Amino acid sequence: MYIPLLAITLCVSALIMFVIEPVAAKIILPLLGGSSYVWNTCVVFFQSVLLSAYVLVYLLHQSKLKLKAKLFIHVAIVWLPLFTLPLRPPVEEPLADHPYSWLLYTLTYIIGPVFFSISTTAPTVQKWLADSTLPQAKDPYFLYAISNFAGLLALIAYPFFIEPHFSLLNQLDALSFAYAIFALLTTTCALATFKNSSNKTEPVIEQAKTDESTEDESQPHYLLWILLTALPASLMLGLTNYVTSELASIPLFWMVPLAIYMLSFTIAFTYDCKRFLKEMVILSVASALLVFGLLFNESKVHYDETVASGLVTSGISLHLICLFLVALTCHAKVAATRPSTRHLTAYYLVIALGGILGSSFNSFIAPLIFNDIFEYQLALAISASALICTFRFEKNRRFLKGSAIYIAASVVLALLVCKINQDPRDIVSKRNFFGVLKIKTDQANKTVQIWNGVTLHGGELIDKDGRNKPIFYYGESSPVKDVFEILEEKNSSLKQNPPYAMLGLGAGALSHYAKPGQELLIYELNPGVIDIASNPFYFTYLHEARKRGVKIETVSGDARVNIKKAPNNFLQLIVLDTFSSDSIPLHLITKEAMSSYQTKLKDDGSILFHVTNTYYDLKKPIARVAQSLGFDAVARDTYTSARTKFQEPTDWILISKDKSLLEQLKNQYNWQEIVPDEKMRLWTDDYYDPLKVLYLHFS
Repeated sequence: MYIPLLAITLCVSALIMFVIEPVAAKIILPLLGGSSYVWNTCVVFFQSVLLSAYVLVYLLHQSKLKLKAKLFIHVAIVWLPLFTLPLRPPVEEPLADHPYSWLLYTLTYIIGPVFFSISTTAPTVQKWLADSTLPQAKDPYFLYAISNFAGLLALIAYPFFIEPHFSLLNQLDALSFAYAIFALLTTTCALATFKNSSNKTEPVIEQAKTDESTEDESQPHYLLWILLTALPASLMLGLTNYVTSELASIPLFWMVPLAIYMLSFTIAFTYDCKRFLKEMVILSVASALLVFGLLFNESKVHYDETVASGLVTSGISLHLICLFLVALTCHAKVAATRPSTRHLTAYYLVIALGGILGSSFNSFIAPLIFNDIFEYQLALAISASALICTFRFEKNRRFLKGSAIYIAASVVLALLVCKINQDPRDIVSKRNFFGVLKIKTDQANKTVQIWNGVTLHGGELIDKDGRNKPIFYYGESSPVKDVFEILEEKNSSLKQNPPYAMLGLGAGALSHYAKPGQELLIYELNPGVIDIASNPFYFTYLHEARKRGVKIETVSGDARVNIKKAPNNFLQLIVLDTFSSDSIPLHLITKEAMSSYQTKLKDDGSILFHVTNTYYDLKKPIARVAQSLGFDAVARDTYTSARTKFQEPTDWILISKDKSLLEQLKNQYNWQEIVPDEKMRLWTDDYYDPLKVLYLHFS
């Protein structure tokens, strides 16, 4: 019963670990505006804690303490986090100027002790088995495969079963209860280990270990392991960021790449892949080069401003297959070169170090050294060259010397390709926690434009006569102009228009419609956007509005968090114009979010949503939530209108209790009423399913 007990304990720890990861990230995600970098930073935190736990395990088992003392220390580490239960969400507001530090601190506060304790389990349990007299002690690595398989099940269960059926608080309570069970199982394992080892003395065990085979393949290959574990980690986060920055940052899109990553570990440590490594390397290199070419082609399509629907959804299977092949090949090589059990704790320590180096490169290093997102392409190029080197240079020393030239050449080549591939219209490119901002000049059409990722977010004419005239999504033919004209007519008898709030800034074009003396509250998550929009060298909308006497206040930070500070019954109009590349932060359109906005509106107030995007039809979920709050919804888009160089197709939704406003929009401007689908499940903070309103199918 000893080995089944160890396996069950490992499975429970893995299940908790890979459920607590998306739960913690989902709790924090709305507080930082739904940024795709939230998950990347969370992964770095998880791997940092994992590494620190493995360091402790390594030091503990390298010490000269008796077995009884080692077992006692480990059990104490497991039981101490019980004093931090139950798990609960953070109460402090995020620091907009320091999102990384706030996020890491908050994760430490919420789950730090529990996650650290769980992270010590895998190497410790395997070491206990390795130090036993059982036949399986010679190769306890099968337990690692079992642990990864349990983690894989948790990753699959979370988006499809746990998330849709349980609230976040219920999930936290369940995790707290599960951790108590884990603590009991670990204690039972420790007692069984002590019982099984009670007739052995520590010197006998150590002598047995020193007599083990010292063949070359059982010796540590530290540099090889670090490289081959760092690359899949970087590739996984690169792909995740590629998807979430365009579609949405939700647990499902986090879990799929992570599940593929975990599956590769499970297969690599379950089956002997040595016989097929050559074929796996060929397939991995070919797939990496193919995806690298696809990324190059997709960027060119966007820069040429051709309709590029399906940037992410089309061909996403190729990206996922590439991740699987590269990760499996890397991890198979790591598994094939695993050392004797004498080096077991050091082995897992190095694996954890490789993982954190790969994820840290994506989350911290790349944003500092690159002004655009190049790390995904770079990981693909290095993976191709590194996998070739694993066969060309078998020995550790030769691998270090020989592979350095190959990898350096691939880095230089990849960066040159990325540089050549950049849009020549770029004059400014800024990157921070919230994404990549670019200022482009289109000399042919005499416009200056602001882009987030690969999506146009506004612009202005360069010539003197065209300055301060809204274009693209906000121009003469835009539905947004309809709303502002009616409200201006409605408020014409007032000395000044009632205050408006705008969630999302862009180039600041909407401030053009504000009247002298009017108060305008602008909530913008990205401080870089505020800097650009406030600089009249780029865009004059805010500058000219202030000159007209508009009272503009810009607030940096998540709009949903900060709008709570506005007075109740204060605003006549709230405009939601928030995007991260082409993704709309979904936490801003849930029932709880709209309920919060409703308290800030006057009785005849309205909420206007900008929902122009390539991937989702958000009319139904917004109308359904609006109905639950007593609002009616109307919409108008210009997708069928003739596209001009200064007008982009656009889609807007307005919800209001002001019947006269809604009727005027329908009769005078041809807005269409949205009939809510009462069978559709309400989108809440605990549940939203963008896949049900996806325009395009994955392929």
